[in-house]
Amino acid sequence: GCAVTRSAYPLAAVEDLRRRRRDEAQESLGRLREEARAAEGAVAEAASAVEAARGDLETARRELYAPSTRSGVLDVGAVDRRRRGLGVLDRRIEEHLAELERRRGASAAAAEALRQGRAHLAEAAQQLAAIEKHRERWQRRLDAEARRREDKALDEIAASRFVAGRRARGAGG
Repeated sequence: GCAVTRSAYPLAAVEDLRRRRRDEAQESLGRLREEARAAEGAVAEAASAVEAARGDLETARRELYAPSTRSGVLDVGAVDRRRRGLGVLDRRIEEHLAELERRRGASAAAAEALRQGRAHLAEAAQQLAAIEKHRERWQRRLDAEARRREDKALDEIAASRFVAGRRARGAGG
């Protein structure tokens, strides 16, 4: 056929732009997936820290009135220190819970960004597909036009040969 180069397509620049946008959206989506995974990991890490701190608190509570010496005598000073330690552990749990909530918020934001990235990629891919379909229709019309011109030229050649052949037979006969 009469294939036309891509650069002859009048909307080649638009097609290239849409392809770049689709490619950029794919790359962006990859980064967003990594960020969402990392945010989920950070939430799991923070949740583990909360559970570990709660475990420490439970252990400290169980040991609050444990004897502090080998003789089995309960030391009041040790109990006071342990109570202060319980307060520290309570505050640590609150800090871990606040961090967990902050990370959950970041994870939710990353999940939303990922959703938007998917939507952006879908839109970019759809726009690229539309221009590619337009280019294919344009190319088919161009090819059909070229075939019609070629057929017309062949018909004209055949007709002129026929006429020339009749003249040659008529002049010679």
